[in-house]
Amino acid sequence: MTVRTLAAASLAALLVAGSAAAQSVGPAVTITENFNLVGSSGGVSITYGWQFHTKTDITITKLGFCDGAPFSDIGLSEPHTIGIFDDNGSLLVSAEIPSDTEGAMLDRNFWYVPISPTTLLAGRTYTTAALLPEPKQDMVLYQGDDPGFVAFDPRIAWLQGVHSEPASGLTFPNEPCCTGLVGFFGPSFLIETVPMVVAIDIKPGSFPNSINLGSGGGVTVAVFSTTALDARSIDPTTITLASAPVRLKGKGTPMVSIEDVNRDQLLDLVVHISTDALQLTASDTEAVLEGWTFDGKAIRGTDSIRVVP
Repeated sequence: MTVRTLAAASLAALLVAGSAAAQSVGPAVTITENFNLVGSSGGVSITYGWQFHTKTDITITKLGFCDGAPFSDIGLSEPHTIGIFDDNGSLLVSAEIPSDTEGAMLDRNFWYVPISPTTLLAGRTYTTAALLPEPKQDMVLYQGDDPGFVAFDPRIAWLQGVHSEPASGLTFPNEPCCTGLVGFFGPSFLIETVPMVVAIDIKPGSFPNSINLGSGGGVTVAVFSTTALDARSIDPTTITLASAPVRLKGKGTPMVSIEDVNRDQLLDLVVHISTDALQLTASDTEAVLEGWTFDGKAIRGTDSIRVVP
């Protein structure tokens, strides 16, 4: 096995950091920094992968394989078959990413190809895997014993890295990875996101909702509870308003409070956002709040604003 260390600065220049904010499609895993590249010279084909647990029902729309740049040219040297297995080892869906990457999409250092939408049920264990045929010219990323440099979609939970060898084709990888390794991240996938619409009130009690981007102050936003959603179930660390995160207190905890803002006898979530972090322009007339609940459901709400000098 050939191992090379990829410096954080080099990788950061290549990767677009993922966000926890709700979006139409999101990657299962986002590589951040301090990763290593692995290429095997054992003379056999290997299936690499990782097991995960689903917190909610999710729909997979694309399967992907990592591009090992900068130690290889951007693009793949050989085709790779990607698949997802259930906990019985049955292959649920698979696709091939061609070596010329024709028809594939590059996003966050992974090449993705579309598949028929496939739903994975909540509370199950699944495995995503990729075949590295011999001779292995492409390299895959792996994470050492500190999992802090891997970001997973909040709707899934990583369990362990797995592999199988030799592999004549894509096989169910049921052998745990080497001691001290979190996992091999050759394969990944994209998850469709349909956010739950929530009611919000920017600057409660004020209208119009005037925002002075140069004030250096803060903006208060109320996220209202309903019979369908308890706003207290929203993770404040994932909330953004116009791409700005919730302000933090001195000890790094989010500036939030729980109160019945609209007096409907349901407790609401109130968050505080730094004005200078808002990604707004003078022509914007609304701001979007996005985030996730603690159990992995995306939320999205909008309210009108007036940007003032």
